[in-house]
Amino acid sequence: MAEVHTPKGTVVEEQPNLDAAAIAAQTLGAPKSAKPSSLWRDARRRFIKNKLAIAGIVIMLIIVIPVIGADVFQRYDPTISQYNRAPGAPRLFDQNYQAPSEKFWFGTDGQDRDLWARMLHGGRVSLLVGVFVQVMVLTLGVPLGLISGFFGGKIDTFIMFIVNIFYAFPSILAGLLFLSAFGSSIIWVLIAVGIGLWPPMARLIRGQVLSLREKEFVEAARAIGVKNSKLMFRHIFPNTLGPIIVSVSFGVPQAIQIEAFYGFIGISVPPPATSWGQLVNEGFRAFQSNPITILLIPAMAIALTCMSLNFIGDGLRDAFDPKTKNK
Repeated sequence: MAEVHTPKGTVVEEQPNLDAAAIAAQTLGAPKSAKPSSLWRDARRRFIKNKLAIAGIVIMLIIVIPVIGADVFQRYDPTISQYNRAPGAPRLFDQNYQAPSEKFWFGTDGQDRDLWARMLHGGRVSLLVGVFVQVMVLTLGVPLGLISGFFGGKIDTFIMFIVNIFYAFPSILAGLLFLSAFGSSIIWVLIAVGIGLWPPMARLIRGQVLSLREKEFVEAARAIGVKNSKLMFRHIFPNTLGPIIVSVSFGVPQAIQIEAFYGFIGISVPPPATSWGQLVNEGFRAFQSNPITILLIPAMAIALTCMSLNFIGDGLRDAFDPKTKNK
């Protein structure tokens, strides 16, 4: 209430009950309400600011789009050798191992096959191995790590005993023994690469669960009678997604490199299919007397893919790392 003195007397006027903050808001304009902070929103913001991670995504898109659309982007059939054309049919070129040209962008291999087309289809195999091996790793490692870390005791001891058995054999050696026993096919290659990559995931998840199961929010949920299955998959598992995403982003290039090694020594997918590792092998055997591009092109494809995925993995790790929250 306020009194105003006029010649006719005193007039009482009603004033709204405004505090200093409200008056300032009316005077200066109320600020827009900020979105509440969260782990995922902060991680996305930090990831977008990481220039190397964004560069990795751009490079991967440049590689992945032609590989996925290989049937559209290829100019010639990657499996047809010009030596095997019908009698009298015109040859597209006169010799094998041609250098890159306007007609054959990456040149040709030792059987007169277009290297550009073979790179596209070989990339399908290499990327397929990288992705599906991580599906296998998640399928085995995440549930076993959750169960082991959550229940502990004899269950934890038994699961970790199995994990340690797999750790006893180097992953590449275990894959070599597996492929030697079962032969080469895309399915066996996937299993051979995944054999040695799932134990680290199981240990990672187990460690995360061991640190989370003693937290107050888990104890509170347990106190009100929440079932173990709900505790694991609704309260604990979502808090492990950050480390899982980071681990997968580093696991894909690791799987590609292992498959490339198998392809280089000649025990990857059988012909006429190919992979980047097999193309490196073919180029390595012939580059001394032929254009070096037959070796450099598949080798650079592997290097660029793994480098880009590692950039993305570094960006995800920094995005989910609480130590970088205020940076």
